[in-house]
Amino acid sequence: MKRTVYETIICGGGPAGMSQLIYFDAQGQLAEELNRGICVIEKTDELLSGNIKKYKISANSKGGALFEFLSEHSLVQQYLNKEKLSEQIQSYCDIAPSLHDIGVLYGKIGNFLEQCIKQNPNSDVYKCATVEQIHICEEGLFKVVFKQFGCVKEVWAKNVHVNLGGVPKTLNLDEDDRYVHSHYILTEQNEHLEELFTSNDSLKIAIVGNSHSAMSVLSKLNERYSVINSSKYSFDLYGKSNLKLYYSSMEDALLDGYNFTEDDICPVTQRVNRYSGMREESFLVAKAILNETINNVTLKRVYFKDNADYDLIIECLGYKTNLIPVYKNGKQIQFEVNNGILKTDTHFRPVMKNQESIDCFYSYGLGVGIGLTEVSGGEKSFTGNIDGIWLYQHYVAEIITELNKKVLEVI
Repeated sequence: MKRTVYETIICGGGPAGMSQLIYFDAQGQLAEELNRGICVIEKTDELLSGNIKKYKISANSKGGALFEFLSEHSLVQQYLNKEKLSEQIQSYCDIAPSLHDIGVLYGKIGNFLEQCIKQNPNSDVYKCATVEQIHICEEGLFKVVFKQFGCVKEVWAKNVHVNLGGVPKTLNLDEDDRYVHSHYILTEQNEHLEELFTSNDSLKIAIVGNSHSAMSVLSKLNERYSVINSSKYSFDLYGKSNLKLYYSSMEDALLDGYNFTEDDICPVTQRVNRYSGMREESFLVAKAILNETINNVTLKRVYFKDNADYDLIIECLGYKTNLIPVYKNGKQIQFEVNNGILKTDTHFRPVMKNQESIDCFYSYGLGVGIGLTEVSGGEKSFTGNIDGIWLYQHYVAEIITELNKKVLEVI
């Protein structure tokens, strides 16, 4: 190890973790920040792409939002121009590209950022490495313990970002093989579905949750087995609230004949269902369900209760936090967790049981999410946390950068 104390340790080099470097590059500050010392610890052999390219579905937004971070003076933009990838990215801007294609491009950008890190003597990358513990030291530093190729290693930093990916939420506590999480369908990892759909004349299916994942599941099943409006299949769609559709303006929603209330309007952007609304391909499926042009999907506004009549139960419940032990003075810290989601404050710092936060310790990725604030905007009718690559790269990264400056100035 060339250096053992860094400015920043990034635990998890996926889209959330690497967003800080993306932000620095967009501001023309990447070289300066790498000189301060950045260490990235990633469990796979590739940075930035995370699990994106495993998903066999389209993005939930136009590609332009996923590459909005690019700027003329950024090193990433120069790399893309050199590799003649800018035209490919431009072709994605006005469509919802496949997540697989986005993941491949992000992987290439991640490889470039990895080389930038390695070329700086003050920064490092550890791939195929698993973070196991974090210790808060008396001198104001964080010690991160990780394992790489069977060897236990330790590094220290002034601030730490922990975004290790989420763990699929599940209702199945009895190992009932009728249950399957949407993650496995959308990444085409569930082989037993093929036999289930091809060897049965009829299937009764429950989809628990009415998010983008639920609509994508319907699209994916329809693509493979032509399930929509088929007399062979019936679906019960369980959700706590009605399906919401996204519109970029109130005028667009009114022109489309969509019913909404003042609570569905984001006060910052004036968009309708800015965070809760279905977009792109999910929008089309949800709208068809609401307009009753899909005749074999029944909306259920009740909590799901297992029913032996169901042949398949698809859990579209999102992800819960992937927590690792954090210690202070030899004692493990207990964090506030609600329904599997780690609570964070408005600066993305995990909240402890005593409702206090830890300076320079951040978490905001999959399975954690971001709480709504006056700055982030969002409709009043939306409850829960928001999530998304654009938010990581812009909103989150900017707030953390400014906060770190103030905190470290005091230290």
